[in-house]
Amino acid sequence: MPTPPPRLRTPALVVTAVVGLAVVVTALLLGQVVSALLAVLLTGVLALLLLVPGRVVTPLARRVREERSQAGLATARELAADRVEVLERLTGLESTAREAHDAAARAAAAAERLEPLLADVRDRLSAGAEALSLIREQGQGAVDAPALRQELGFAVRAVGVDTWSLQRLAHRLGPDVPLLAPGRARGWVATAETVLALVEDVLARPAGTSVVECGSGTSTCWLAAAAQRSGAHVVALEHSPQYAAQTRAELERAGLGGWATVVDAPLSAIGLVGHETPWYSRALDVLPGRIDVLFVDGPPGGTGPSARHPAFPVLERRLSSGASVVLDDTDRTEELRLVERWVEGSAGRLVVTGRTDRATLMTYGTAPYAGPAAGA
Repeated sequence: MPTPPPRLRTPALVVTAVVGLAVVVTALLLGQVVSALLAVLLTGVLALLLLVPGRVVTPLARRVREERSQAGLATARELAADRVEVLERLTGLESTAREAHDAAARAAAAAERLEPLLADVRDRLSAGAEALSLIREQGQGAVDAPALRQELGFAVRAVGVDTWSLQRLAHRLGPDVPLLAPGRARGWVATAETVLALVEDVLARPAGTSVVECGSGTSTCWLAAAAQRSGAHVVALEHSPQYAAQTRAELERAGLGGWATVVDAPLSAIGLVGHETPWYSRALDVLPGRIDVLFVDGPPGGTGPSARHPAFPVLERRLSSGASVVLDDTDRTEELRLVERWVEGSAGRLVVTGRTDRATLMTYGTAPYAGPAAGA
C-alpha cells in the first residue's frame, strides 16, 4: 500500500507569508531596505521550519512506527511458532503416554495368557520335587532319578516351546487378541506349537479358505482369529453340546462369532467298512464341499478304538489339492498308527510334511482320487 504524502501546514504558512509580506512592505515604505531583506530572510526561515516537520520529521516518525509494528508482528509470529511447538510437543507426549498405556495393556494381556503355562510348569516342578523327596526317603534314588530328570527336562522344554509359540501367535495375530491360552495347562487342548502351525497355515492362504476342525475348543477360537485376518471361515464339528456351547460363548466374547461355525454333531455309526466306532453323524451334511485345512482333534479316544480314523477316508473327496491335514495327539501310539494307516491308504496322495510337539502335519497332493483304498 503506497505511503500518502505528508500534509503541509497550510494555515501556518499563509500566516507566515502574510506577516512577512507586511513587514517587508512596511520596511520599504519607511525606506528601510536592509530591514526588508531581513524580514524576507526571517520569513523564509520560518517557512522552512514549518515545512521540515511535514517533509522530514513526519516520515521519520512514520518509519519508526512501522519498524515498531513490524517488530511487534515478528514477536507475535515467534510467540505463535513457540506456542505451536509447545502444542506439538504436548501432543507427542500425549501420544507417547497413550502408546505406553497400550503397551502396558498388551503386556498385561500377554502375562495373563502366559500365566496358565507358568502355573503348569510350577505344578510340574513341584510334583518333581515331591517325587525326588519321596525317592530319597525310600532309598530308590539311584533307580528312578534319571527317568525323573528326563521327565522334568521334557516339562521345562515343553513350557519353553509353548511360551515361544504364544509370543509368535501374539506377533502374528496381535497382542490384544482376547483369547484363552492354548496348551497343556488347559487339559485336552491343542498345544500352542500346534495352534501356531495351524494359524500360520491359514494366514498364508488366500481369502475364501475353508477350514474344518473335528472337535472344538480353544483352537477353534485361534483359527477364527486367523480367519478374520485372512478372509477364511472355520467349521468345527462337536459331539458334546456342553463343549459346543462353551466354544460358541468364547467366540462371541472375542468378537469372532462371524468367522467360525460350531456344529452340533452327535456321534453315531457311519457305515464305514471295517470301522465300528461312532463318528460325527452330520459331517457330510454340514461341511463345505471344499476343505483346504483339516484339523483332526476329535472325537476323544475314549469313544472307541481308532475314534479319529474316519476323518480322512470320509472327507478325502472334499480335500483340495495342497490341502493341509493335521492330526493332533500323535504323541500317542494309536494316533501315530492312524497317520501310518492314512498315508499307506492314500496311494501317495497324503504325505507327512512335519511335526509339532504333539501333532503330525500332512499335505494332500495332486494324485487323482480313486475311491477308498482297501483296508482304509
